[in-house]
Parts: sequence; C-alpha cells; structure tokens
Amino acid sequence: ETAKTKTIIVVGHNRRFSSHTQKIKTWLKNRVNPAVLSYHVNAGFVPREHWVHADREGRSRIIGEMTHFIDFIQHLLHEKIISVFGKRIAGDDASIVNNDNVIVSFQCEHGSIASLIYASMGNRSVPRETLEIFFDEKIITSTDFCVTELIAGKQSEKFKTSRQALGYDTEIETFIDYVSGKKNDYDMNDVIHTMRVAFAIEKSLS
Repeated sequence: ETAKTKTIIVVGHNRRFSSHTQKIKTWLKNRVNPAVLSYHVNAGFVPREHWVHADREGRSRIIGEMTHFIDFIQHLLHEKIISVFGKRIAGDDASIVNNDNVIVSFQCEHGSIASLIYASMGNRSVPRETLEIFFDEKIITSTDFCVTELIAGKQSEKFKTSRQALGYDTEIETFIDYVSGKKNDYDMNDVIHTMRVAFAIEKSLS
C-alpha cells in the first residue's frame, strides 16, 4: 500500500448499506447514553453436509453468516465490540448442528451492550431478523428490513419499504465509488475487527 493506493476488500456485509440502517443511524445520531441492543435471527436449519459447515469453505455459520450481524451491530452503535460471551445448545450434528443455536453477549467500547440470539431450530414462517434498541427513553424496532419504527413516548415514526431492503444495491454502488476514487472513507480495520469478534465467539463457545 502506498500513498496513492489503498487495499479495498468488500466481504458482503450488506446490512450496513440498507435504507433501514441509514434511518436507524439518523435516529441514533444524537444518542446521549449507552444503548441496549437485542438482535434475533431465526436462521433456519442447514444440514451438517452443507458447505457452510465445511472446514475448507464456510467453517461454521458463525464465520459464514454471523459476521453480518456483528458488523451490523457495531455499525449501528458506532462502537467496537470489546468482549464476547457465548452459550450454545450442544447438538448431535444431525437434528441440531453444533454452534447453530447460540446466545452471544457483547460489551461495546463506549458502554453499550448487545445480545445476539441465533437459532436454526425455529420456523421460517415467521420473520427471520428482528431488532430492538433501547436508549434515552426511546425504542427502535425493525423487522426483516421491511418495517422500522422509532417509539419515543407518545410519538412514533415508522419507515417502510415495499420489499426487503438488505442493502445489496447500495453496497455494490459504494464499492464502485471506492475503487473509482469517488469515496475515500473505507476502513479495512472494520472488516478485520469483525472477524476477530467472530473468532472470539468460537473461542467462547469452545
């Protein structure tokens, strides 16, 4: 890397680019106190033979998918995760795959705390991802990147999209802006730190 070049690696953490994420960020912009964040992922069952579990491909759903949620949590709170504690249901790798049903607690650098419930033993007929953030006598809720709401006393503000807005289009557009030089705020350290947190979850569970 030189003064004129910069390494850019985009690994597909698209949720930070969602229009729902941008709306939540505006609501959190003037947050005074640390927040309490809860994120539930109704992931659905994936057989042990699937590539996401293979050591040379996915390694585990922690490495292959949970990094999405780690990146999302840190991006929303604008705080790095500094400690991790995880618990899991031990599986037989047939009906329940190890590390596919976990609860992880996070401590963030500026005092916020977060929990991630990731479960493969639920039912896919209900929402896949639900978020709650409690802060400054306000609550933000979001469901499947379709409906997001801010509740503050008797007032509320709702943001809806006609379809699930997971941020894929904006992610690609932003990547193009980075490589073309239109944007220069890319920070590789975000990606590296997210992976360190994922490895810390594996270590905690083991």
